[in-house]
Amino acid sequence: AVSRDPAMMVWLDSVQSKKGNPNENFGREVMELFTLGEGNYTESDVKAAARAFTGYRINQQEQSFRFAERQFDPGLKTFMGQTGPWDGDQILDIIVSQPQCARFLGAKIWRFFVYDDPEPKLLDAVGSEIRNLRYELRPILKALLLSEEFYSSRSRNSQIKSPIQFLVQALRTMPIALPDSEVFEFVFRQMGQVPFFPPNVKGWDGGKSWINTATLSFRYKLAHQLVEGINPQEIGLPKPPALDMTSPRPTMTPPLLVQQIVSPEDRTRPEALIEKLFVRTFQCHPKNELTGALRDFLATRELPLDDHAIRELLLLMMTTPNYQLT
Repeated sequence: AVSRDPAMMVWLDSVQSKKGNPNENFGREVMELFTLGEGNYTESDVKAAARAFTGYRINQQEQSFRFAERQFDPGLKTFMGQTGPWDGDQILDIIVSQPQCARFLGAKIWRFFVYDDPEPKLLDAVGSEIRNLRYELRPILKALLLSEEFYSSRSRNSQIKSPIQFLVQALRTMPIALPDSEVFEFVFRQMGQVPFFPPNVKGWDGGKSWINTATLSFRYKLAHQLVEGINPQEIGLPKPPALDMTSPRPTMTPPLLVQQIVSPEDRTRPEALIEKLFVRTFQCHPKNELTGALRDFLATRELPLDDHAIRELLLLMMTTPNYQLT
């Protein structure tokens, strides 16, 4: 369980919590961030939970959970209206028995997989289904992924891509060479999401927080580099220290391989080419508000279209607001 994970115990200080001097961090955060949400518990609940999570320690040799019974507070605790000599596991059982817990988790899952701001009635229904399924994620996700709402027009292209989604989608849908690992780490850092290094215990906020003047500008720069070939210096990758003569320098990647996705016939048929690349790039049928600008662009290029013109067309698609959505 997450409550017994050594990293979580250190991060939220439960490893320091003991009888007579309980630490409230984990008890508060488990309710506020992960199960109930702000305003759905009291300060008395926080204090009772803190007492229940005393005695949690780490076996330093094995880096595993260890329960120190002498440091545990076995006294009576009143939590969510229920009184008993609760321990941490029992506190979590009481939390998940609350209807608000299923509703809160349902909202998180819905916003991640479907769309933001679901209606209250919808969240009530999702929460009820989660309780009926006893919090088993597999059937919960199956029900969600087979629901009509998941395939509705509202759920398509309604969420801002995370940096990882942005780069992985580009690499999977386009014949683009994989950059070196140093480049990966650098671009993720510039866009605000380094894998396995969240900014806090809650993780990344996601949504609109992914986009600001700096990160959007870098997304456009990265799109250009992916299409035309990544140059570590042009993308802004810092040079290694002058005295570091052993580390290999990140290498340049070749431009996008146009011939792998465009046939000779496509080069003479701008309309068909736009539709073909649009579906590949956006995973949806062409939209009139975008295709008009794409047609105007290709009208300025000679037929048959050369590789450079086609890369420019792809770059134009990848630097639209629509491409930032998934």
